[in-house]
Amino acid sequence: MPARAAAMAVLIAVAASACGNRGAQWAPDEACPSGMAAVGGTLYLANLRGERLRTIPIADPSRATELFVGRYGRIRDAAAGPDGSVWIVTNNTDGRGSPRAGNDRILRIAR
Repeated sequence: MPARAAAMAVLIAVAASACGNRGAQWAPDEACPSGMAAVGGTLYLANLRGERLRTIPIADPSRATELFVGRYGRIRDAAAGPDGSVWIVTNNTDGRGSPRAGNDRILRIAR
């Protein structure tokens, strides 16, 4: 199964699990999921609104955490690197965010 299809299957599983335990839900002003990657048992969910990267353990979605809240601005996408790292893309110069020096970057996040 291609990586993107596998990640989508994981997201569906997390969403189904969240319906039962409400462990992976957020207020609309804190989340606008825009991209995701599944790496090593964790789903990495990029968020435009809320400007954060969420980490959601597949085995226990209620233990989700947030990274980089407001640090890089709007996070457009997350992708799995061949070495097990996670890459994110920021997107602040599309007329919706607040452009800053060094915007619209590709960043490698070591796990």
